[in-house]
Amino acid sequence: MATPPVSTLHLDLSGTFGVVFWAFVVSTVLFGVSIVQGYFYFMHNNDKWTLRLFVSCMLTLDFATTALSSQSLHDYLIVNFGNPDALLYMTAPYIIEYFVTGVVTLGSQLFYASRIHIAVKTSRRWGIPVIIVLLALSAFAMAIAATNELFVLGRLISGLEGKAMMTIAGLNTSLAAACDILATLSMCIFLASQKSTYKQTRTIIMFLLFITINRGVLVAIAQIGFLASYLSAPTKIYWMPFHLSVSKLHVNTLLAMLNSRTNLRTRTEVTQVRFSKDCTFNTTVGQHFPRSPTSAKGSLRLSGMAYELGELPKAMNSSSPTTLASPSTKYTGDDRSVMTYGDEHEMPPFNHDGGSGSSIV
Repeated sequence: MATPPVSTLHLDLSGTFGVVFWAFVVSTVLFGVSIVQGYFYFMHNNDKWTLRLFVSCMLTLDFATTALSSQSLHDYLIVNFGNPDALLYMTAPYIIEYFVTGVVTLGSQLFYASRIHIAVKTSRRWGIPVIIVLLALSAFAMAIAATNELFVLGRLISGLEGKAMMTIAGLNTSLAAACDILATLSMCIFLASQKSTYKQTRTIIMFLLFITINRGVLVAIAQIGFLASYLSAPTKIYWMPFHLSVSKLHVNTLLAMLNSRTNLRTRTEVTQVRFSKDCTFNTTVGQHFPRSPTSAKGSLRLSGMAYELGELPKAMNSSSPTTLASPSTKYTGDDRSVMTYGDEHEMPPFNHDGGSGSSIV
């Protein structure tokens, strides 16, 4: 008995849903990075329960965006296989994922605003954190409006090129990008203004600048890329890789910033320097900074005056308390080490105990 011919419909979706597939692959890889960062955070940090709960929520929301994207691909490729009409509509999970991404973005931006508030609170500059918070809340309001508009349009992909939808989505991304750029610039300006005569302090500041700039550049590229690709071709879905990467980059950079404190702590160690047996002080001495193999360098405060320790002989390079004859003693040796009086400088209040109190990271 002859088998009746089966009519087939060939559709090349590489220019549309092929982009969605590869966007999902990239976002899943970024989610894997989030898992590694989260594991490292909980294994090596002992922050307050509020911060640990916040990190847990961000990781859970990051997982939610990945799960919703997976469900959408399942609907397109499995449930509606061979049904081209299904490709004309956005799935409900994808629309919910848009909202969850807005929540992740809001949480990351508010956290960053709190770090900037801690950094500048001594100068009473309240304006910048307030502006960042207002921009973050405005962007989140636009995300809610965009989610509602997608359901009002009946989830039609053709509705993405509607004037109302393009305006709302454009405002959402523009406000979010402006918020992240302002936060990055503010933190960079603050860190760049922290001048110090101590090499260790300058190195720490440069390290924080590196993290801050990387965070701002990565998030801004994703947001501006989404804005440009969506406004130029809203129904082509070329914007999907940028959109699916936004929430992942927010979580990854936030965790990278928190985990960087471990790197900062490993660069320092606390030792004691004792003068005349009755004056004991704590001083931070770099562990991994470039220095000669037979010397150590540090700084301390005594009665409101700062001292700078020059190169100390190898015999005195020890983590145990060291007794010096007097603050004015000069050491002469092969390395011509000397202890000098310096101007009054204070080390910035970097947090070395793993707490989140006054630390800006």
